[in-house]
Amino acid sequence: TKQWVLSSGYRNLHCGQLFIPMDHCIAALPCREQEGVAGWRLSPRARRPCDPRGEWGAVAAGGASQIHDGNERTTLATRSCLQHHSGSHGADPRRPRAPAAPVAMGASHWSAYHAKWNRLKPPLRPAPEVVSAMREALRGRQGSTLLLGVTPELADVSDSVTAVDRDEGMIRGVWPGDSESRRAVRGDWRALPCGDAVFDAAVGDGSLNAVTHPAGYASLLGEIARVLRPGARAVFRVFCRPDANETVDEVLRSGSPGSFHAFKWRLAMAVAAATASPNVPVRSIHGAFVAGVHSTEAFALDNGWELEDLATIEVYRASNEVYSFPTRTELMAAIPSAFVRSKLVETSGYELCERCPLLILELPAAPERPL
Repeated sequence: TKQWVLSSGYRNLHCGQLFIPMDHCIAALPCREQEGVAGWRLSPRARRPCDPRGEWGAVAAGGASQIHDGNERTTLATRSCLQHHSGSHGADPRRPRAPAAPVAMGASHWSAYHAKWNRLKPPLRPAPEVVSAMREALRGRQGSTLLLGVTPELADVSDSVTAVDRDEGMIRGVWPGDSESRRAVRGDWRALPCGDAVFDAAVGDGSLNAVTHPAGYASLLGEIARVLRPGARAVFRVFCRPDANETVDEVLRSGSPGSFHAFKWRLAMAVAAATASPNVPVRSIHGAFVAGVHSTEAFALDNGWELEDLATIEVYRASNEVYSFPTRTELMAAIPSAFVRSKLVETSGYELCERCPLLILELPAAPERPL
């Protein structure tokens, strides 16, 4: 073994407890410093070159929908999105699903992620308790709803759903299909293919975690505020790291009493805590896993996991995407002033739920017209 130095764009972290066999040196974490986000460099004290390839990207993973129920407010919201949309209109359930493609160096992993979707479990996907809590939060505002991403559990979260996702593979491979009350549209969350003030509500599962903090949060939430009507409400489940987080070494040594997916989120949050930044290149999550787990077979056996579940982390290997895991304080500090009410509501009933609150935001109501 040989001692390595873990460094970020802001500081060097000499992890005396972290020893990595030389046969794992190819798993060096990527070194990239851009937009104020710390990339990671894992190298022996005699510095080795790191991989500068790839660009930072904002992830859009979500859902889409179509509404034809005769309701004028609903119809206008759907028409607005479709008039601004020039690409694919979502997945036809009769169309074959796109085959998974390997992630090229510096590309987004979302183009291949849909092939792993059925292996994912809570907390990465919303448990039934989360869907119920979202429905309750939307009570009285279930007309036209914008869904960020193609999360199938949220496809029918309200009476009419328009989902927006930038990745055609996710729409074809994950979306349950268009119907009279839902439709998937291809588009960028931060430049939504919709007019102003066309939705009664917006929802998303992990959507904010797919953009950088704080700039990405301000941009995305500002765009959400643009497309919502006065008095509308937005509900997002957010993955928040604790104020006193585990270290990477502690996560790797402890494994998880539950699923590999909860372990993967704990590891991601530990990587974020180590850099004192909410933002984590997903390649760094994969790099930390490969560096600390010498035998995936033995690791899976020790924790009672299936190897197919461990393989879901492989889509991160060459991805250029960046996730964010803010603390609750960091999350609330990034809320734009356009929202006059904001609160966090706890979720329950699944592993790691204590780190996955619902963020509920509300726009001011329209001023009353004088008589």
